Amino acid sequence: MREHFLDRIYGEYQAYRASVLGGTNAEIFARSYEIDAVVNFYEILVEKAELLSDQILAELLQQRNILMGCYNRWLKKEDSNYSEMKAHVEAEIELLATENGKSGNVSSENKNMTTYFLTGKEG
Repeated sequence: MREHFLDRIYGEYQAYRASVLGGTNAEIFARSYEIDAVVNFYEILVEKAELLSDQILAELLQQRNILMGCYNRWLKKEDSNYSEMKAHVEAEIELLATENGKSGNVSSENKNMTTYFLTGKEG
């Protein structure tokens, strides 16, 4: 059962890869998030296959397209990646503002822009 599952997702991965590579550079770039997610789902499923029971593998094999099914369900989940990136950028700006403020290099215009960026309110 495990070998059948691995063969199946490998075939899905190869078909997906071929369909992506058949696109233009712009089309491939536009699908970069999808590509990254599908590759990650494939790698995770290969890794997890060793731990899954035959019953779970059989249930997974009942799905029409395992990899794209994972991706489509993933899109419906709340993504914390964006909020984590936003918090990181805000922290970086705050750090720069603090460092520049210590040396007296921040103009009032830049302080107002930083405040607006961090809080959404004009300073």
